Amino acid sequence: MGQIRLRSADGTWVTVDSGYTADINDVLAVDQGLLVVGDRGLVALGGNDARTWTAYPGIPADQAFYWIERSASGAIYALSSNDEYAALWRLSVDESAAVELARFGRKQGFQPARRKGVSLIGPLPPLLTMFAPAQATRPSVLRLDADGLQLAVGRKRWLYRSADAQLLAQPSATYVAAVYAQPNGTLV
Repeated sequence: MGQIRLRSADGTWVTVDSGYTADINDVLAVDQGLLVVGDRGLVALGGNDARTWTAYPGIPADQAFYWIERSASGAIYALSSNDEYAALWRLSVDESAAVELARFGRKQGFQPARRKGVSLIGPLPPLLTMFAPAQATRPSVLRLDADGLQLAVGRKRWLYRSADAQLLAQPSATYVAAVYAQPNGTLV
């Protein structure tokens, strides 16, 4: 947890400890060092020495970040989700800031993960929880370029235009299947 494996120029692997206890799910090399994203709202910048780390302030701890990338225009985007919605973020390395650009709830195609059903009157019948997905519907990036991002959220498609910061609905399509590796190596 909180560790990154880096390959040195001679081909050996080195483990770098970020000092954070949250799982790190993605890493992006930037001029200032390494930008990492992970569970429990982790967005942090590690200096070029990978010994000093600075966490981005103001990010909710219920967000699990799982994707980060730089567009052709240089903008850095990240995706996260929690039990209620998924979110698209723009990250600034120079200002150590994160701005939430869009949220994807049920109407936008996001499906929360199946949970054990509990209500005010007791456990919910299995029938009410069996139709929810075992994992939350994570947005998938279909295209990233200087113009923006094209995302798939369940069957719904979205285009985020970076020039005017608009999120536009696109024609729906089939589901995009994605495979995620758990820390123990299990693919889901």
